[in-house]
Amino acid sequence: DIAYSLPKEVKIALFADVLCIWITRTSKKEIERLLQDAIEKIVEFCKKWGFKINKTKTCHTTYTRAGARSNYERKYKLNIKIEQEEVPLEQNPTFLGIKLDPKLAYTAHLQDVIKKQTSKINLILLKIDKKEDRSNQLFIKFMKTRAQHELIAKEIHDYLSKRPNESQQKFRTVFDKLQ
Repeated sequence: DIAYSLPKEVKIALFADVLCIWITRTSKKEIERLLQDAIEKIVEFCKKWGFKINKTKTCHTTYTRAGARSNYERKYKLNIKIEQEEVPLEQNPTFLGIKLDPKLAYTAHLQDVIKKQTSKINLILLKIDKKEDRSNQLFIKFMKTRAQHELIAKEIHDYLSKRPNESQQKFRTVFDKLQ
């Protein structure tokens, strides 16, 4: 098991073939050292068992109370590598379909969900508009509003049910406004 080969300070989340490792520390040098050690052990494990690391999907990010700032890259970029290849800093990585952000506020993910749902709903409703008689405009407008509300509400509800407790209050506020 890969978890047993990593330093005890390193936490992991593993789902199918997706692995996430993280460390909580205040010292950037200590984080770099521990992460680099963990990465080397992961590379060793993968070589032993015939797995290949997709370096193009590998990145690192730093979560802070301050969130993304103009100096984010300069301040939080870590010097970590996979087989001599630098692991890039990504402000908004996606992990298991959830778009993360440096403050863990999930704002970017929520905006993406709303944008995707709205465009899908508008495409469906455009077809309805073209088929319907103009005398039914009020009914169509009502149905559009209802359909948008239901799809977005379901998507957000599903998303909220998977989030950690500390983030739920912020999303509940946004969700309540959408309803």
